[in-house]
Amino acid sequence: MRCIPISAISGHFISVITGQITSVLTFAEFNYQPEGWDAPCRFIVRREIHHADGLFPEVRDCVYATSLDHAPQDIDACYRRRGMAENYIKELQYTLDLECLPSGD
Repeated sequence: MRCIPISAISGHFISVITGQITSVLTFAEFNYQPEGWDAPCRFIVRREIHHADGLFPEVRDCVYATSLDHAPQDIDACYRRRGMAENYIKELQYTLDLECLPSGD
């Protein structure tokens, strides 16, 4: 796996400050073709920094590899909703003791 230097990422950066500077949300995007992939792919990077009462801020990073052609915020919202739906299905299967529910042919 190759690391991409930050200077090589030339994308659109959008910062949104919510509340009284308690949280900063930043998006970046870039195209990259990992070794062995047939074509380059669009990557969306989401960084959320929470400034809590503690000494160090809490940083959460998320990366999406996508072929969708929408704004980074829209792709983030789409994948986050999909992840929540999958978690609800998993919780429902566990609650109903259906963990081995066949889902194929």
